[in-house]
Amino acid sequence: MPIFWALLKTRLAISPRLATSIVENIVHELRFANMRYEGVIAIKSTCIPGTTQRLIDIYDDKIVFVPEFLKERSANYDFVYAHDLLCIGSDNVNHAYVVQRSHGDYPVEVMRVSPTEAELVKYMHNSFGAFRFTFANEYFEL
Repeated sequence: MPIFWALLKTRLAISPRLATSIVENIVHELRFANMRYEGVIAIKSTCIPGTTQRLIDIYDDKIVFVPEFLKERSANYDFVYAHDLLCIGSDNVNHAYVVQRSHGDYPVEVMRVSPTEAELVKYMHNSFGAFRFTFANEYFEL
């Protein structure tokens, strides 16, 4: 089964609704518009928790959320070498397995959770990174 990787730049801090609409439009285009794509859609973009489940409810369960854990300053290195965890947000074991197989032998650990839980994992990862950055800056000012 083919996979479409949706890696879209979303700016939730600027406009959460606008950022989510970008992902929603891509899914709609793939499923209904001209493409009629029937494979798995793997969303990697940061979304408001609950977005993937809402899309599943509207379209089908071939939509999964797969957060990436890249740091801005070392994104290229992280993409190539950081394969400690593959988190797959899907309630469908078969679709999760398709995503897992596409990663080959790279992930050290694979975790399948609900789509909303996977979105929350991504949110927490982003929030913790922002906290560390802010904490370091505040400490520097002392």
